[in-house]
Order: sequence, then C-alpha cells, then structure tokens
Amino acid sequence: MYTYNNNPLLVASLLTATLSSPQIGNLKNMKELGIQKNKIEGCLASGIGGCSSLETLHCEFNNLSELPKTFGKLKSLRKLYMNDNKFTKLHACIGKCPMIEVINAENNSIEKIAKRIKVRGGRSEATIVYKLRPHATVAQ
Repeated sequence: MYTYNNNPLLVASLLTATLSSPQIGNLKNMKELGIQKNKIEGCLASGIGGCSSLETLHCEFNNLSELPKTFGKLKSLRKLYMNDNKFTKLHACIGKCPMIEVINAENNSIEKIAKRIKVRGGRSEATIVYKLRPHATVAQ
C-alpha cells in the first residue's frame, strides 16, 4: 500500500485478475484507485461497491462498457474518470453516489444519460464532461 497526500492509494497496474475479483471490496480504507490503461473489458467487479472510502476512481483508457449495480454503494466517491472506454450510457447507479462532483465520460459512445443522475453532489454541483452521439437522448 502506498500513500499519496497522506491518503491510502492502491497503485493497481498490478493484476487485472485482482480487479475483476469480488475481493477488491475488502479494501475499505482505499481513497483512490487507479486502474487506467489496463485493457479491462466489460464490467468492473461487483466487489468495487465494498470500497466504502473510495473518493477517486480512475478507470479511463480501458474497454469498459458497464458499471456493476453495487457501484451506487460508493457513498464517498467524488471523482469518476471513465473517459476513453466503451460506455454507451451513464448508468443510474452513478446517481446513487451522493458526493459525486466530477464525472469525465469523454471519448465513449454515450447515447443515454440515466434520469437518476443528478448534477449535484455533496455541497457543490457536479461537473459532467461527455459528448453525446448524434441522435442520443438525455432522460428527463
């Protein structure tokens, strides 16, 4: 375990197998997770919802297309960097993260933003960065 600005930081360029394992949820004190550029495909492990102290998630530059339903359990999550993946929608589970301030979803194929996603997080408004595909919709 490394620290960065006195916060626990998991430098997870280690094993993709660990990232797809439910045991990742045992890392309850982890504040920041960097899994970018690991060629991770499909969905993050459902165990990610157990990372109750997670504030920043860098999962950009992978081949992710889904977030697990347990993602909404990340009550401390403030920053989500999910750019440069294969997401086609901003999932409703993101809207269950009450402290979210930044969502970067650029360079995906976003067609839909779930109605549940609010543009408010914690004390301030969230910044959502994305580009919709032509003819895409934002749920009202």
